[in-house]
Amino acid sequence: MFLPGAEQAGLRLWRRWVLAGRRDEAEPCPDGPGWTLAYTGRYRLTFLLTTALFAGVLLGAFATGAFEERPAWEPWVLGGISVAITALQVYLVAASFLDRVTVSERGVVLKRLLRGRMELPWADLDRVFPNGEGDGLVFLRRDGAKGEVSRFLNGLVRLRMLMQAHLPGPRWESASPFLP
Repeated sequence: MFLPGAEQAGLRLWRRWVLAGRRDEAEPCPDGPGWTLAYTGRYRLTFLLTTALFAGVLLGAFATGAFEERPAWEPWVLGGISVAITALQVYLVAASFLDRVTVSERGVVLKRLLRGRMELPWADLDRVFPNGEGDGLVFLRRDGAKGEVSRFLNGLVRLRMLMQAHLPGPRWESASPFLP
């Protein structure tokens, strides 16, 4: 039986749970001035558990011979899809532990797995606004480059304080309701 809206309700419940575990203050940056914003423990736990669950189901299907009585091509297709999804899950787990956002008096620096480093100096920012889903903030530079900061990071109070100090109100007011 399908319950209309159940997926959205579950997603809202998960978002509230993750945001409830968020710490307000950021950690001091170990390699220079500024503060480091990292994903919350609950966010990381979510991806660890879903990766373990999916890998366990995949291994269980192969161990019990669930693919043995299928046409010859089917196990390869299902196995390929399963491996691709597991690889995506592993990437998300790694990114949740390795991605970092550093905020300082100079600006915002994004350090992302596979996407490299991006600097967003306060003076170069055109505006800050919420993304379409409302779970991140988009920082738009004057040259058109965009960087996104998740709401599931610890230390967003420090980001708000620095935005208030370095950006005029109209450039970030639309993002204000999304920050603690």
